[in-house]
This record gives sequence, C-alpha cells and structure tokens, in this order.
Amino acid sequence: MIAHLLIGEESLAYKAFEEWLKEAIRQAAEKVRGFYGLEGILLDLQELSGWNLAHFVTLVTQHAAKLKPGEKKLIRYGGFYAVLSQRIEENWGKIEFKLPVTVYTQALAQFDLFIKKRTTALPQRPLVLWLRDLGQQPVFRFGDPEQTPRLRKLLEKWSQLDDAQQGTVYYQQGDKIVDLAAQFGFRL
Repeated sequence: MIAHLLIGEESLAYKAFEEWLKEAIRQAAEKVRGFYGLEGILLDLQELSGWNLAHFVTLVTQHAAKLKPGEKKLIRYGGFYAVLSQRIEENWGKIEFKLPVTVYTQALAQFDLFIKKRTTALPQRPLVLWLRDLGQQPVFRFGDPEQTPRLRKLLEKWSQLDDAQQGTVYYQQGDKIVDLAAQFGFRL
C-alpha cells in the first residue's frame, strides 16, 4: 500500500489540485457514457504547474470511450498517475474518484499511531507500507525526542512477531527513502 502524506499546514497546493480535479471529473462525466472509477495511485505536487483542464478532460474521456465493463487503464498526466476503470455501461455518465493523499493533522510525535492505523487496515501479511511525504517539512523526524522513542517501541514490538506477521514500512521524502525498521536497527 502506498500512502501519500502532507502536513496540514502544507496542504494548500493539494487542496487546489483536488478542486481542479473535481472540476475536471465533473466535465469529463458530462462527456462519457457509463459508470467509471478513477483511483489516483501516485501524485507529485511539484509537477502540477502548467496543467490544462481541457487536455486532462480529453485524456480521461478518450480512454473511457475505449473501456468495457471491468477493464482498467493506467493514465498519466504530469505527475499524476491514476487507474481508470469502467464499472458498468449506462446511457449516462458518472466518474467516481479517490485520491491517495492523507493530510497529516496529528501531532508529529504520534506518527507511530498513524503507521499502526494504516498497517492494521491492511489484510495481507507480511505487509509493505510505503509512506511518501509530499511536503517540504518531513513528517518523520529521526532523533525527535518525542517521535523517536514511540516509533522505536512500535518497531521493536513488530520485530518480535513471527515472520508471517511482520511487515516493512518505507518512508520517502523526495529522493530519500528510509526503511524505518532498519533506521532503528531492527530487521523485519
């Protein structure tokens, strides 16, 4: 599972993108026939400038016209990747969309609770959770006097589980990727 994070104060660009996308989806839904899903899987907020609403609407509608019920298509526009799927054929158009970004509003010290909540929701084991921080200010702050001991305790608990129950959590900000367990000296 990939989760994209933004600290609450840095979510302005994302909210603008979300409004832009809502309008694009509304316009595209007027031009398609059938019920579709558009699930965002990757977003790079640094590549949002220069987007053209009409171009994106055309991209979605052209791909939607080629899909049959149950089929999926990966689409890319700038730094946004999404899976478009046709759910059913109808004589009206609707596109339901879901974005992969979580605006992190908890205290930074409670990052362990955020990870625990995300991993508990995943049914498959062993799990892999990839946390991609889109913000300028990192959510994960190794060495933070409040956050570090809490994360260490969570990861230590996981390291004592049997192999089938363990998981891996990666944290990425920009080009830097950290295996959180390895950062704390645990091998999961």
